[in-house]
Amino acid sequence: MNIKIESVFQAIVESFLPRFCDEKLGLLMVLDCSYTNHDNEIDVRFPLYYLIQRPSNYTKVLFLDVMDNKDFRCPPIMSDIIGKKDLPWLLRSDHDSCWRTDGFRNLLRIEYEVMEQFGGYPITHEKVSIYNSFGGLGNGIYYVELKPFRVDREESKQDIFIEKTLTVKEAAALMP
Repeated sequence: MNIKIESVFQAIVESFLPRFCDEKLGLLMVLDCSYTNHDNEIDVRFPLYYLIQRPSNYTKVLFLDVMDNKDFRCPPIMSDIIGKKDLPWLLRSDHDSCWRTDGFRNLLRIEYEVMEQFGGYPITHEKVSIYNSFGGLGNGIYYVELKPFRVDREESKQDIFIEKTLTVKEAAALMP
């Protein structure tokens, strides 16, 4: 059975964050990605950061490209992200339904870029182990409190400040 990672993200968003939440509430998903080629011992590991906000019928999907940002240690840890400064999140989608595809489209591009390091497609799972997890140090799914922001549709990067992580009880108080 092959489950697409973007389908997992969509299901998490629909389950954890209803539409019409307070604009201060966000869902931060940190995915640990690991690719290992057993033939030549190449190991590629990196985190992916997605921030979701659903203050209306529209769902905002934002992506933090930490690999192209000199301000982060590699890989960054949660203390680099929570409560530090306005971070340049890339707006992937802000739509009522297309967020499901547009918002996570870059996952496929990222996988292709990683696979190029292993000689490109097709690959076999006997040669390359792919491991994606929400577990591990600093990885996971978090409710977060956001400083209010306005989306600038002329700019792809949005400066967003994550105030703090929230407990489930605190997050529930911000849900409809």
